[in-house]
Amino acid sequence: MTLHEWLRTLPADPTDPTSPKLIVGEGVLKPAQRQQVVGTEYARRPYAVVQLLQRGGAAVRLHNTRPRLTGGIRVHLHHPHGQLGPPRTGAELAELQALLARAPDFVTEISPGYRLAKPLALSTELDPRPETFDAFDGLTAVTQFTYAIWR
Repeated sequence: MTLHEWLRTLPADPTDPTSPKLIVGEGVLKPAQRQQVVGTEYARRPYAVVQLLQRGGAAVRLHNTRPRLTGGIRVHLHHPHGQLGPPRTGAELAELQALLARAPDFVTEISPGYRLAKPLALSTELDPRPETFDAFDGLTAVTQFTYAIWR
């Protein structure tokens, strides 16, 4: 299972049992996803944007003669402000970050056909903070993982 597939199984708002599944964009939200976020059913709940980070250098050939590539993947969780309600507190994003920390237990591929050589490693977490991200004002939290794949 890839990180994108796993993220799509999570609730958009872990504090709400009736929450729809998390919307996940790759790099940016597509126009249809943006409309879905502000629509009445999704109701401006948190969404995720996944960013694959540039791999550093060439593959390293290990003792078993197999080349191994390493890289990073960053998950931006964003919760747009509601149009009428009080400002966001960050509780929903904190719950999503706690769920995201369990990704290494479920994710086996970085993308289809590229199996991980070892589990994802959580490298950094930035707590929810006010930010404008993808033209939506609100709170953003960032979680970054490192990965290694056999080539």
